[in-house]
Amino acid sequence: MAGQGTLAREIVTELGEPPDILLVPIGGGGMIAGCIAWLSENAPQTRVGGVEPAGAAAMAAALGISARILPASDERWRTRIRTDAGELAFQDWFVRLRTEPAAIGVSHDGPGIAAPAALEAVANADLVVIGPSNPIVSIGPILALAGMATAVAARPVIAVSPIIAGEALKGPAARMMESLGHGSGAVAVARYYHALDAGLVDRFVLDEADAALAPDIADLGMAPAVLPTIMRTDADRATLARTLVGSDP
Repeated sequence: MAGQGTLAREIVTELGEPPDILLVPIGGGGMIAGCIAWLSENAPQTRVGGVEPAGAAAMAAALGISARILPASDERWRTRIRTDAGELAFQDWFVRLRTEPAAIGVSHDGPGIAAPAALEAVANADLVVIGPSNPIVSIGPILALAGMATAVAARPVIAVSPIIAGEALKGPAARMMESLGHGSGAVAVARYYHALDAGLVDRFVLDEADAALAPDIADLGMAPAVLPTIMRTDADRATLARTLVGSDP
């Protein structure tokens, strides 16, 4: 088991620093156990998640996890970043080049077909929550899949801004929004979603630091909500999730 933990060491070495989260495929459990053992001693700040096929979700069953995690597409759907130095694979631009040079365009490579299971889950959802992730390279590629934005817009939708007081808490979201011409700040994120589909988002959540922006959100036809959205602990995450699920979009 300990030997399989060398995978975590190799990943940290390749990245140059520990990742925020490491997702490990689960078979017999040895690999994820080895990675956890190595990270607990060498990079305890890294969170570890397990990934297993829906048809063989033995670990989820053993832990009593009822939530389903579905891929947005079962086909190839790669994000490409266009820069002054040429077009790059997103992972190459983000990890190896550390988001330099600046992005001037984003495209996707693949059939662009949404997974039927994902579309079905959206269609049956009581509420869709768009989390505080990068709207360009995390949320955008999902909504760009054929039929996905339409399916999401048909449900009640709450979106949480990933940008607080003009800055992303982590990642290049704020800088990407600016370099791609969308502007900066939480309102720019709301405008980005509005441009994808004017009826996509029903309620847009601002952090308390951006409470003054609520009228601008309302002008886009979205109901503004102001909440403490900085999540430093699991308790913070649980509190925000309960508030969102219990709110009326």
